[in-house]
Amino acid sequence: MKIDSYIKVMNEEHANLIASRKGNLIGKILLRKEFSNDIKTLYIENKIVTLNMTYEPNILSRMIFKSKSKSQKIKFIADGSTGSVAYYESAPKLERIDVEEDKIQLSVYDDDLLIEKSKRLARRIVRRHVGGNVYLEIDNIKSIFRPFYVAFYGELKEGNKVRYLPIAADGCNSKRTL
Repeated sequence: MKIDSYIKVMNEEHANLIASRKGNLIGKILLRKEFSNDIKTLYIENKIVTLNMTYEPNILSRMIFKSKSKSQKIKFIADGSTGSVAYYESAPKLERIDVEEDKIQLSVYDDDLLIEKSKRLARRIVRRHVGGNVYLEIDNIKSIFRPFYVAFYGELKEGNKVRYLPIAADGCNSKRTL
């Protein structure tokens, strides 16, 4: 199957090194006796949602600062496996590749739900920075695949609980900070 995918910047040896570290502190506790015996490449579908946004400043801003309504496009990336949405400013380069069907994980969420989550996040961002009313319309939705190395810990047998660690092969990571 031909797909648009981000370019891999990590090789499998580096993914093996990350898998041997077993992730964060909780991963090290849960996986202390288990070793990564299998690493597979998986392409997970993400959606790039482009919205046409028109926002009008509130009455106070219009009267005092003579602010006018503005219009622009705003992009979001929606993860097809978790349904989470994030602001999308720039991305790595894309390549068109041929991938086997069993290495592709399609989105489990409907496009309408991902569009609604994108609109909700856009409203929150604009209201915090500009205030006023925000009008959003869908402009475009595009399917993009992200490559991941998935390290499995334990024996891959039906009925057994197998823990896994996804490792982003495209170099894009998001981490929580305190």
